[in-house]
Amino acid sequence: MHVKDNEYIFVDWRWLLLFSIFYSLFLLFTMFYLGLKVTLAVFLGSVIFFSSIFAPEVSMLTWMLLIINEPFMTGTFNFGSGVNLTNIFLALIVLGWMLGAAVRREDLIRPSPINIPILIILIFALISFARGMTYFGYGLGGGEMNSFKRYITFYIVMLLSMNIFRSRFFRLSALVVMFLGLAYEIRVTFSQHSAVATWHYSDKLRIPGSFEGGGGANELGTYFAQGLPFVFSTLLYSPLLWVRAISLIVLLLGIQSIFYTYSRGSYLSFFLGIGVMSFLKDRRLFLALLLLGVLSYPLWPPSARERFMSIKQEDASIKGRKNVWRVARRKIARSPIIGYGYDASKYLLPRDTHNMYYDIALEMGLPALIAVIYLFIRIILASYQVWRKARDSITQIFSSGLIGAVFALLLGNMFGTRLAYLPINMYVAVASGIVARMYYELLEGKR
Repeated sequence: MHVKDNEYIFVDWRWLLLFSIFYSLFLLFTMFYLGLKVTLAVFLGSVIFFSSIFAPEVSMLTWMLLIINEPFMTGTFNFGSGVNLTNIFLALIVLGWMLGAAVRREDLIRPSPINIPILIILIFALISFARGMTYFGYGLGGGEMNSFKRYITFYIVMLLSMNIFRSRFFRLSALVVMFLGLAYEIRVTFSQHSAVATWHYSDKLRIPGSFEGGGGANELGTYFAQGLPFVFSTLLYSPLLWVRAISLIVLLLGIQSIFYTYSRGSYLSFFLGIGVMSFLKDRRLFLALLLLGVLSYPLWPPSARERFMSIKQEDASIKGRKNVWRVARRKIARSPIIGYGYDASKYLLPRDTHNMYYDIALEMGLPALIAVIYLFIRIILASYQVWRKARDSITQIFSSGLIGAVFALLLGNMFGTRLAYLPINMYVAVASGIVARMYYELLEGKR
């Protein structure tokens, strides 16, 4: 192929020489003022960026190697939600994209309602990490880098899923993976909870599932609260009776599993997600589930009732969070645009905020927080449009389930900073990409 036949190769040696001179001076300036580590990071990022102009697969392969090389939760093999399945799932998404979805340049990233907000979030994330390196003095090989990778991976998985899960077969496969993961985690939960040790609540009763390395019971509760809406939507929209029967069993066992996490935030977020889904499906279904929930309350395990009712009590945990939030607000007011950098709460606050919104504002700034909220609003609106126009069960299941899962995520992260835990949020990220693709197909069909 002649050079002039490639529309993406548009420079000659003189421009390359001029660019090389200025780029070398820029690197020297960076090394003098910001140090060798930052200069190496800038150089590596530049190489990846410019090479991706001619071979987009290079940047995607680099991202895959970057985000997979560090465990997200624990080093043990956890089929449903642990590091191995998460990494394998992520690797398959990237490799599938490289082999099939992005062979042609125009297929690299399809238009969607999530592209622009994700781009803004990633830009602020890079700024935040660079600011943290200078403000707090951490390096590229520490825990902050791992936190950074975990956080941005959530959004990258959205984009990758949007461009790889095109066919019904792949979307059905993703739904099967969700069910397998939830079923495995239910089994782990019940194996850890052989019997009720006491009729009264105790912290010793809390079930961590396979999330011991990331915080335990709260993470397990979040996982169920965001995963079970897809099971509930399958129960509502699957045309196959045996699939609906399996969904009902998984849903009931999953609800019991949530009880034994004793995570109050997970209780509320799960009820909200299921409530929104049932309200959209049928107002009578919403009222029936509400009545069922009220009437079944006396049948809850006594320890779960005690834990749930403690929501209205301002215990030491809630008081501690309020104090941290008060300090965080003062810090945010002093640097509202770009924040302080990753893991800022570790350096600036007496303890973690246990609140995603405060964390993002403190680390990345208020514009980044607005972009994150806007992204999830766009996901909800796109899901609603897809759900209204859906004509097949898979589309209904993903769009309805994603609405409930995102509402659960938004409420649940008011009580914890769990957006960076990809094993918990993998299903939401993948489903967001799938529904964004469905939304694009819906718009294409109107033209």
